[in-house]
Amino acid sequence: IQIGEDEELLAEVVAITEYPNALLGSFEEEFLEIPGEVIITSMRENQRYFAVFNDKGLSNHFIVVSNAVCKDYSKIIHGNERVLRARLSDAMFFYQNDLQNGLKPEKLAKMTYLEGLGTMQDKSLREIKIAEILCQMLHNDKIENISTALKYAKADLATQMVYEFTDLQGIMGSYYAQKMGLDYEICLAIKEQYLPNSEQAPLPSTEFSSIVALANKLDTLIGLFSIGKIPSGTKDPYALRRAANGIIKIALNLNKEFDIQILLEKLSSHYKSFDMQILKDFIFERLYTFYTVNASFVKAVLSSQNTDLIHINQSVNALIKLSKKDNFNENFATFKRLANIATKNPHKVDESLFVQEAESKLYKAFQEKTKANSLQEKLENLFALKPFIDEFFNQVMINAEDEKLKNNRQALVYEIYAEFLKIADLKE
Repeated sequence: IQIGEDEELLAEVVAITEYPNALLGSFEEEFLEIPGEVIITSMRENQRYFAVFNDKGLSNHFIVVSNAVCKDYSKIIHGNERVLRARLSDAMFFYQNDLQNGLKPEKLAKMTYLEGLGTMQDKSLREIKIAEILCQMLHNDKIENISTALKYAKADLATQMVYEFTDLQGIMGSYYAQKMGLDYEICLAIKEQYLPNSEQAPLPSTEFSSIVALANKLDTLIGLFSIGKIPSGTKDPYALRRAANGIIKIALNLNKEFDIQILLEKLSSHYKSFDMQILKDFIFERLYTFYTVNASFVKAVLSSQNTDLIHINQSVNALIKLSKKDNFNENFATFKRLANIATKNPHKVDESLFVQEAESKLYKAFQEKTKANSLQEKLENLFALKPFIDEFFNQVMINAEDEKLKNNRQALVYEIYAEFLKIADLKE
């Protein structure tokens, strides 16, 4: 047998026992008909018991830590077995009743979500609309099954088991959906709809489940912002920062174009009017916690105004990789100077106006270096322009007296800067 790992419970038991003695108890095997999560939760939350596993999975044994010192622990074991038996009998009753009744989404119409956001049924309907847009954006053709998953996703909130054990929402829904004969991917999505629900929690295991989880988090985030429930300081009673982190993590894991700006614009019509820019900034601010580098890297990329999370992530990682090269600081100084000089220019570069060889060499090199198969390669190619830019700065007077020459040189500088700007704003 093997004892289930539970560091939090272990720390709690250690804190409340002075003379700990681990005792092995058991319960009737018939209770194993109940989903294992229910048994473990009941033992853990109500009695502080540790679950025990064998080769087949959850065993009908448990570990209770006694704080007593005696020769015969049988009475303590039997007493705890009796208490657990009563708990599991209740759980069995709830489970069988729920199975008999099945999931009934219509009951959500009588359950209030939040004032200003309607009922839980209203939330489910909004999530379905969000999923439709996500499926279009991610080129996913499973909207019919995803809609079914979202229809039933919150239905377990009306079950006796989830009323008793609120931490099991989603998990119980997946069991009940399975018993109702719903497709496996629907049941799995119901189970994974709240993931990731902590810093270390896993992500949804499929794109199908990811869309369901994204719909849930996006509705929570947009909905609460629309009624003014915006986190301030350290206060975040609705865990909206965690929801935003979850959206970013799932999007990056999917590794498909995920433009936050476009997505929020498409979803805005389903909520009370509010400044979406505030929410967009809130989501992007979370990105600073995703990288263990100088915040200026993230700021530079965000200042490029690109709102696709995948592009942003690739840009930050490209900068990080480049920054590890020995000559990065020296190179960066050159491009920082270029960025500071660059001003938006209505003129296009005219090669016939090049007077100095340095102008021609820079422009030719620039045209060649912009050809790349990846963002990383493109950034490295642009940084490889350093000797040409240095030569240009040393030999060419940008603000020439001749207006045409001045405009053409300014246009050249800005065109190079604009190419960098697609990745990051070097002024930052």
